[in-house]
Amino acid sequence: MRSSITFIKETENLTLEDLDSIVVTAMHTYDMNLKQYKSLKGIKTRRKEIIQWLQLFCFLAWKYGFSKIGIGRYLIKHHATVIHSIKVIENYRDINDKEYQKIINHLKNYVKNYVGITTGNTDRQAYTKSIVATLCS
Repeated sequence: MRSSITFIKETENLTLEDLDSIVVTAMHTYDMNLKQYKSLKGIKTRRKEIIQWLQLFCFLAWKYGFSKIGIGRYLIKHHATVIHSIKVIENYRDINDKEYQKIINHLKNYVKNYVGITTGNTDRQAYTKSIVATLCS
């Protein structure tokens, strides 16, 4: 089964900080009780509501092209945690988990509605593909 999120290799760069900001803001709009978390970096909790978003961040960052070691360093986690997070998200995707699908759909809608699908290029250049367009199909 394929992911509902597609990724395109391009010359534009999305940093881990950018991706963290996107995922955390989507997390805030999904569950207002999670507003206390300003970043996924260095989170030390076992709350399922937080871990799901952390795992999704790892999966998206890896799919976008970041190394598992690099993702782990950014999050202040061991790379084995990143590997496990990616496997968990792949398993959720494979079994079509309803809670996972709900979170993915929320993230996709957040990116489309709030982040936008165009760069807002003021120079009117021909190439205006959004950095976050790689997250949504």
